[in-house]
Amino acid sequence: MNNKKSNIMVNIVMLIIMLFCMMPIILLFVGSCMTDTTLLHCLGPLGEEKVSSYTSWIVFPIDISFKAYIKVLFDSPEYFVAFWNSMKIAISVTLGQVIVGMPAAWALAKYNFKGRKIVEFLYLIIMFLPFQTVMLPQYIILDKFGLLNTLIGIIVIDIFQSFPVFLMLGSFKNIPNSLVEAAQIDGANDFIVFTKIGIPLAVPGIISSMILNFLEYWNIVEQPMIFLKSKSLWTLSLFLPKIDLSNAKYAFGASVIMIIPCIALFREFSDELENGVASLGEK
Repeated sequence: MNNKKSNIMVNIVMLIIMLFCMMPIILLFVGSCMTDTTLLHCLGPLGEEKVSSYTSWIVFPIDISFKAYIKVLFDSPEYFVAFWNSMKIAISVTLGQVIVGMPAAWALAKYNFKGRKIVEFLYLIIMFLPFQTVMLPQYIILDKFGLLNTLIGIIVIDIFQSFPVFLMLGSFKNIPNSLVEAAQIDGANDFIVFTKIGIPLAVPGIISSMILNFLEYWNIVEQPMIFLKSKSLWTLSLFLPKIDLSNAKYAFGASVIMIIPCIALFREFSDELENGVASLGEK
């Protein structure tokens, strides 16, 4: 009986936490469905030079309008340009990081070479470096190669990041060495062992790396802000903040559409993401 009560309490607490976590998304969706009059009434004080009152919010608006989505989907070509710019960067960087990171992670996990621990430690240190410390070197490199104000410049710079290597490293380390040795005894070379044993058994770590990296670069802000000058190359993270209060509903609708790919990815690959992240703590 006590266990049942404890489970109920735990479920209630988890439900409350879940509601708090989902509150921004709920308010975002509600705001996108409000009429212009209702939304202006709620957010009106934000546009005043001298704030005389607080903003308010209506969780269940009486008047509902989907004009924001109609405008975004059918009357905003600049939004779609920013959308596909974000998609190009996120997909290209994600695939590039996996292609570059998988061999590096496999080598660190299964090859005993001199300085391996030092290389692994350097990967870890680089992963924690903030963007501000590498911003100037990256800017100089892109300028020297004529890649400033191009999507390719951002993609090339971000492909060689250490986080995906570190994340896939845990999955590769969990593959038994005896399995690798057995394949080598049977005549499999290093490439066959890597492609036929290493990659298939490390799929959770690889997928979790791809999902986390896609989410990171889907919402990337600093590098496009510094390296991109042309508005035709802006990503969604730069486009949305430029929408003013008079088009607030438009911003809400655009933001809801922006998070749909993230929600779809998480829903489809939640198990792989959980298993891949959990592998980091396994020995």
